[in-house]
Amino acid sequence: MKKALLIVGVMFCPLVYAVDCEITVETTSMTAFKVSEISVNKSCIDVKINFTNLAAMKHSLVITKTSDMPNVIKDGISSGPAKAYLRDSDERIVASSLLISRGQTASMTMKMSGIDTNESYSYFCSFPGHAYTMKGILKFE
Repeated sequence: MKKALLIVGVMFCPLVYAVDCEITVETTSMTAFKVSEISVNKSCIDVKINFTNLAAMKHSLVITKTSDMPNVIKDGISSGPAKAYLRDSDERIVASSLLISRGQTASMTMKMSGIDTNESYSYFCSFPGHAYTMKGILKFE
């Protein structure tokens, strides 16, 4: 009788499916991120990104298509630190934070509706010179 009740209970129980649509990225104490690759679930509508700076210097987190990264960096340098060295309304930027100090966390949302999961995307720090070592790849699974 107990087996029959269990089967009936499972048959009429609503299916709960949770997808993790929140990621955390941290810096090291040096000029680097702790991870060089982040996996993002393709089924997410939005992805919340929590970025924490553990280094003494200010850092940012910026996401672009990998092919856009060099020009986003180059075009943004003249914008200065108040704008995290990013051009205003740069449509190539998928998500970004301001420059944050040690111990601070910035949260941002990446809208998956604007993402082509067949393209290559990167994340990096926009502070001049940091992207040489502070960069990584987004993978969509």
